[in-house]
Amino acid sequence: PNQLHRAFLNLWRNAVQAMEPLAEGRQRVLTIRTAQAGDTVRISFGDSGPGISPDRQPQIFTPFFTTKPRGTGLGLAVVRKIIDDHHGSIEVQSSEHAGATLTVVLPVRRPPS
Repeated sequence: PNQLHRAFLNLWRNAVQAMEPLAEGRQRVLTIRTAQAGDTVRISFGDSGPGISPDRQPQIFTPFFTTKPRGTGLGLAVVRKIIDDHHGSIEVQSSEHAGATLTVVLPVRRPPS
């Protein structure tokens, strides 16, 4: 539970930080959704930030990769490690200037060892 808490906190923080540079008057919206789909649970964090360009999407989970002026670039790498350790996956949906949604997909039950 503590690891998943950390992963979700990192996703929340990343979404909030992505919206910091928005132009005056542009609405900042963070949407968190949960759903069960068959044998999985989906937790999505969507923001109204500038989005992630297609050429950068493959890099966002790489340790020390960041586009922010401050930070270590470890947040999403840590998230991926935690989700992998829980037999889950992360989906990224984004386009430039249209925000981003990162969705964690976790099995409802632990797979047999």
